[in-house]
Amino acid sequence: MAVDRRSFLKGAAGVAGVAAGAGATTVARPQVRRGRDRAPSETVDRVVRTTCSPNCTGSCGQLAFVRDGRIVKIQQAADYPDAAYNPRGCMKGLSYHLQLYGEDRITTPLIRTGERGSGHFRKASWSEALDRVADGFKEIGERHGWDSIHVFGQVPGSGYVQKGANYRASAVLGMTHGTSFDFNGDLPMGMPITFGVQNAEHEAKDWANSRFLLLVGANPIETRIPDAKFLLDAADNGARIVVVDPTYSGTAAKADSWIRIQPGTDAAFALSLAWTILDEGLADLDFMRTYTDAALLVRSDTGRRLREADLRPGGSPDRYVVWDRAGDGPVTIGTDRLGLPPGVDAALDGRYEVTLAGGGSAEVTPGFARVRAELDRWTPEAAEKVTGIDPEMIRKLARAYATESPAAILMGGGSNHWYHGDLQGRALALCAALTGNIGRSGGGF
Repeated sequence: MAVDRRSFLKGAAGVAGVAAGAGATTVARPQVRRGRDRAPSETVDRVVRTTCSPNCTGSCGQLAFVRDGRIVKIQQAADYPDAAYNPRGCMKGLSYHLQLYGEDRITTPLIRTGERGSGHFRKASWSEALDRVADGFKEIGERHGWDSIHVFGQVPGSGYVQKGANYRASAVLGMTHGTSFDFNGDLPMGMPITFGVQNAEHEAKDWANSRFLLLVGANPIETRIPDAKFLLDAADNGARIVVVDPTYSGTAAKADSWIRIQPGTDAAFALSLAWTILDEGLADLDFMRTYTDAALLVRSDTGRRLREADLRPGGSPDRYVVWDRAGDGPVTIGTDRLGLPPGVDAALDGRYEVTLAGGGSAEVTPGFARVRAELDRWTPEAAEKVTGIDPEMIRKLARAYATESPAAILMGGGSNHWYHGDLQGRALALCAALTGNIGRSGGGF
């Protein structure tokens, strides 16, 4: 009887669940002679539901088995309401608790006793250390203002209660705070700049609904192990997987195509994709004018967006303007909801003249016209000189991405390690927007 991979995993999860139910409070003693002694079991004191919180951001549910105040085993919790996420975890996470008892782990506060960089510290109690920090906060806050203190919550390992406490303390005391994206240059800064949130809406489970997956510098087979199954599910469902990466990664080995690119040239590659999509008439321009800022008018004299306040006295500085081709004139739109007013046909190109509130006039163009002018620099032939990718390959890839929908882009951390990595991410986001692959199942970024 043929058994597919999903059925096998479900069956394995069921067996694991029976085993856990039968002996959830026992753990095998490791001190046995292999092949000679029967492995006895010892009772544990309790089992704690917890979450793995390392830098992969997988946040896998775990069961921690505790004996004599020490974690002796980690097991996948497999208790998510959505069965598609059960079981969830990897061997890295299942062994992560060993870090708690590593010989190099610092378990008490240390206060420097020598010059900075000397490496001389003394142990201190938690009370002394916390009082020292609190006194320092008070001195700075009272002298320079509490908003002069910035709280930065790091990504890995600190736990959700601790992260929440950071933000709560900031709110109560009036300190400023940022996200883990604010100081980590290897995170996708293009995401909050473009979408206004740290990450886009495309969850890993939805990869399985994609028809085309473009992975740029991403290697989920090795770096996002709990989510990798959804990539393979997409392949099982007939999706095409293309990996763009300087190295032949584990994920590239599972892909339909591997495209080798020169390191740090992702932006040129993405812009050439966008150029091809537009040049061959494959762009979803209705999506661009309705759900993006492509139609917002930009003043030629200042290079800034035209606002309602520019057109009439008392106008809002928070309302923008498009050129309505149906009415042949400017129309203001708000930012409180997506979309355009009924009946408005917003222009994406052209040059227009508007009358200003203070008298005089100004030339304006839709922002998308400026994007297209920039893209003209990045034909596939121009991109080849930077990326090393054959122009015809770029064209084929652009056609496939634009027509085999829904399509998704998975950008890995590699792009973010480069100067202006935020712009590389924004260039890929442009491809997603041009094809309408945002806000739909199976499509995303």
